[in-house]
Amino acid sequence: MGEQAINDRSGGRPRGGPGRAFRRSAPSPDDRVRSFYELLDRLHSKEFYGDLMGLRTRYVNYGYWAPDCADHDEACEALADELAETAGITAGDHVLDVGFGYAEQDFHWMRTRKPERIVGINVTPAQVRVAQQRARELDLGERLDLREGSATSLPFESASFDRVVALESSVHFDTRQTFLAEAFRVLRPGGVLATTDPVP
Repeated sequence: MGEQAINDRSGGRPRGGPGRAFRRSAPSPDDRVRSFYELLDRLHSKEFYGDLMGLRTRYVNYGYWAPDCADHDEACEALADELAETAGITAGDHVLDVGFGYAEQDFHWMRTRKPERIVGINVTPAQVRVAQQRARELDLGERLDLREGSATSLPFESASFDRVVALESSVHFDTRQTFLAEAFRVLRPGGVLATTDPVP
């Protein structure tokens, strides 16, 4: 390959040395997660995937395939139930759901566990918009607060929540250690942190 071909690829400057082409900085972990789920959202908006991975729901996780689960929706709901049971979500609780996807589990918990309030944090704007719209349609605006934000920099005061949960989302957090520190910071004394993750 000649010098001209090399120069053309690098904006007319030879590679190496002080005149090398500008390189964009590496994307942050939040940027990578956001990009992946925004791609899924674009595919979904074109009805390419129907309701993504589910037939009736917008869960975007693998689920818990108990022997009596008939399809992906049931498996995802079973996993949401397992997580809520482990976390001990009950009426009157203030819950933080980190990496909520389309908030399908939050709508389910509002029906079945009846916490006082759920606040959700998610780095993917498209998912947040869809979930917020559905919360408005279900008239849950007072009890379900869904926001854009990062798991590793939670925008809440210390000791704000009774439960912190992450449903198959902490695999994306960089680092999980930072998330865990933040989760414990925002938990009230005696509060519970519960997560699920796909593990080979």
